[in-house]
Amino acid sequence: MSPQELVHWDGIVFMDGAMHNTSFLPHIANTKRSSHWLEIVRAIKRNKNHLAKKRGDDGCDPAQKFDCICKCLVHNVNALTLRANLDLRADETTWEHAGHGEPKSGLLCKRPKKPTTSKGGQLTVMSDVHRMRPHLHVHRHKCHHKCHKLGSPDEARMVIDKAKMMKFDGTDHTNKRKAIFEGDFHMTWDNCFSGNQIMHCATSNNVGMTMTARRDRLPKGVPSKFLQKEKVNPNDRSCAARFVDPIFLNQKRET
Repeated sequence: MSPQELVHWDGIVFMDGAMHNTSFLPHIANTKRSSHWLEIVRAIKRNKNHLAKKRGDDGCDPAQKFDCICKCLVHNVNALTLRANLDLRADETTWEHAGHGEPKSGLLCKRPKKPTTSKGGQLTVMSDVHRMRPHLHVHRHKCHHKCHKLGSPDEARMVIDKAKMMKFDGTDHTNKRKAIFEGDFHMTWDNCFSGNQIMHCATSNNVGMTMTARRDRLPKGVPSKFLQKEKVNPNDRSCAARFVDPIFLNQKRET
């Protein structure tokens, strides 16, 4: 295999996946023979089996079969980043897979609320607010070391712990992650990761946090009159008002 052939192979994967196999592109089909494409697939290793921990061992990662691709993408993004934005966003992203995962790992499950797929897994990714390039990622499964009783806030905690190791303090870092943050940073999350536990974790680490609160994870000790608990069914009008020219109300105090 030559480097040019590998570039063509990567291009086929990205371009064909971007079209969701619904369009036939002649210049992609003519780039490489299907038999040659399969030969390269058999030769490329996506994980390091000799270093991977076996099932049942402490620290076994059920996502190790495909995590090398994610690590490569994150590593390259951070390698080309001199200083990252201090305003960050994090959310989960879904990938489709119809096969089987590690037993009892929770890596694969049915996701009826997702319109694109009924079965697959998820990643928690973090990036700058104005970029689509991830600075770190966490696979969503049950094999992580848990600090809280709730699932999603633990993933947010792991993202905060990883991001802290990428903070520049003027000294040499002994960790393997490149320092790209010049100071304390702020994160935006959705209500999937909300809760008192993650808010306390963020404030104790000097991390700013903005998120919507789930109805079953409302902050304790706050009088009900200060909380909006009514359920509102979304419709075309509310969605349009939310995403197109959002309306903000500001009460002006009379002097």
